[in-house]
Amino acid sequence: DIRRPVLNAYYWAAVIPAVSEATGYVDRDSHHEMKALHLPPGLHVARGGAVCWQCARVLEGSTRRLSSREQAQYIERIRVWLAHEYGAIVPDPAKVSA
Repeated sequence: DIRRPVLNAYYWAAVIPAVSEATGYVDRDSHHEMKALHLPPGLHVARGGAVCWQCARVLEGSTRRLSSREQAQYIERIRVWLAHEYGAIVPDPAKVSA
């Protein structure tokens, strides 16, 4: 199962801009923060990433090697977090033209 370009396009066209708008970060920083907060630590230890277990954050994680299923789960975790923490809603993928 490989990463799907349509999911990546949606991530950069809708998810990351919504995070940036809510948090005030620029898109690049939003991407790094979302990786640190929402990539599963065990997945990235197994793939050569690093984890700060005391602070429960992924360090040096990458979304490039995620399967389409993992990528979809990662995006959904961000959408739920953004709605819960900021009351921000990311548009459904079907409503976004990337």
